[in-house]
Amino acid sequence: MILEDTPPTIPDFIKAQLQRLIDHLELDTSILIQDVGSIRKIFNQIKDDLPSYLKEIIQPAAFLEGNGPKFFNALSRLAAREAQKNSAAIEGQCVQEILSLKKIVNLLKESSTEINKDLAALNEERTQLLALLKTVEDAIKQKEEALSQIPASLADQKKNMATLKAKLDTIKQDKKAKIPELAKEDQQQIAKVDNIRLSPLNSIKYALNM
Repeated sequence: MILEDTPPTIPDFIKAQLQRLIDHLELDTSILIQDVGSIRKIFNQIKDDLPSYLKEIIQPAAFLEGNGPKFFNALSRLAAREAQKNSAAIEGQCVQEILSLKKIVNLLKESSTEINKDLAALNEERTQLLALLKTVEDAIKQKEEALSQIPASLADQKKNMATLKAKLDTIKQDKKAKIPELAKEDQQQIAKVDNIRLSPLNSIKYALNM
């Protein structure tokens, strides 16, 4: 819209209502678009007394919520694209943690085998060395306690690894998901909706010599 060189004379009571519109239109679009009832009420009260150019440019803002689905869908798609950018780092971290857990599981399995061998040797030594029975039994007890803790620890590590694998699968699926439309188109849509708010705001300020 091309504004006139000199703003038309506007009655004071209309100026007061336009000032109220400014207060609403200066809200962020994401907030304003959810409830424009106040703007529409003010507009309906003064529309017949407004200069035609102001009436034409304010009217779309009075019905801004009609653009809500397009606006918020565009915001959601932009957020989803940003999340996809960050998913690569999370994926790499999950892979490293899974590899570390695999090493721990292997070490636990190896420890279990070694402890079983030690336990068998100690049992044989107990039979052969009755004089050292107490010392051998103490060693056996220690080894048995260590062995008893391995199954629970092994189960916990396997559970953690399964959780991380599931998280990794989810990340991979999210990365493959295609987001409709392009980021540039979404940005253009957001700017278009936002301009519905900014155009009347600037025009009103101009009309009020602000």
